[in-house]
Amino acid sequence: MGGIAAQAQTNYHENLSNERIHFEDVQVLVKDTLQLCEDTVVTPTNQQNKDADAVVDGLKTYYDEFDKVKGKRILIYSGDSETEADQKKAEVAQTLEELYGIDHGVYYDKDWNSPAWRVVVGCFKDKLDAYRVYVKIKEKFPRALIIPDNRIPKDCIQ
Repeated sequence: MGGIAAQAQTNYHENLSNERIHFEDVQVLVKDTLQLCEDTVVTPTNQQNKDADAVVDGLKTYYDEFDKVKGKRILIYSGDSETEADQKKAEVAQTLEELYGIDHGVYYDKDWNSPAWRVVVGCFKDKLDAYRVYVKIKEKFPRALIIPDNRIPKDCIQ
């Protein structure tokens, strides 16, 4: 191989020894840092513990108000069309009224669960409870599915 590239490789020289890390310096720096950390021990006082307990109790109370449970729902529609979701919701309302009467008490709703609109029926604690309604709805909505949902309010469970 000859040419300009070969000459450039043989003639290139740069001294980088001043830029390299010297490991002796790093070990001394680490020892000094560890020594500083060992010397500064923080022990909490009773007041700090009481303050932390108060914060934890407040958070527990806050989250108990919005407590959600795991359960099952029947998914009737999931898609990007809000108008189709509205149509399915109206069909669900009519179907539930035909199956169970005007005061059926079965929860149904349309909601936006990014990236899709959903129409769901029921708030069931397990699949067996959901299956009882699913069998009746399946005739009218053959594409319905029983799905898990971790966001069901406690007071909604049937």
